[in-house]
Amino acid sequence: MAIKLIKPVDVAMPFQMAEAGYPVTSQGRQTLDALIRDCLLTTPGERVYRPGYGSWLRRIVFSNIGSPSLLQARSEIVRAVGAWVPQVTIVAVDFVVDDTTVTAAVTWQPSGSGAIATTTLEFRQ
Repeated sequence: MAIKLIKPVDVAMPFQMAEAGYPVTSQGRQTLDALIRDCLLTTPGERVYRPGYGSWLRRIVFSNIGSPSLLQARSEIVRAVGAWVPQVTIVAVDFVVDDTTVTAAVTWQPSGSGAIATTTLEFRQ
């Protein structure tokens, strides 16, 4: 018996209403991108019934930027996505650091798929 992969369907983020009066939905990569983005931009303790959900990425990024903090940020991204978004595998994490901006490019692959996608997060100080 072959296993059929089911595309994830979720409410689109940011939340929007369609003309018919229902929430707009997202599917496939768009949903996985939103899950990764939500996980990495939520600090543990923000969710009442899920106090451990999220990552410490914001706190790491806004500390002194250097090689040690970028390595710590990379491992935090891999840890958080591995714990909270098991539908994907992290392929690479790259950073671009400017004077006032840190940009993280998280390259990932959906489980059971050969397709690769990238989620980009920008942090401004």
